Amino acid sequence: LVGFAVETKDLVDYARKKLAQKQVDLVVANLAAHGFGGDDDEVVIVGKNTERPMKGSKRAIADALLDDVLSRL
Repeated sequence: LVGFAVETKDLVDYARKKLAQKQVDLVVANLAAHGFGGDDDEVVIVGKNTERPMKGSKRAIADALLDDVLSRL
């Protein structure tokens, strides 16, 4: 399961809390200032023991997220 979080501060801390609260495998978190409007984004994909920052087009981030999910199956 993958959750998503849009935050205004303390991005990774809030993502870790949501990971536990929602009992998901990954949380894709981004700052509200980065995620709306435009084709680019900056996110952190947070897993139980991992943090993977990514910056680029939303399409590239989506592809990387799918690759991450597939590697876990």
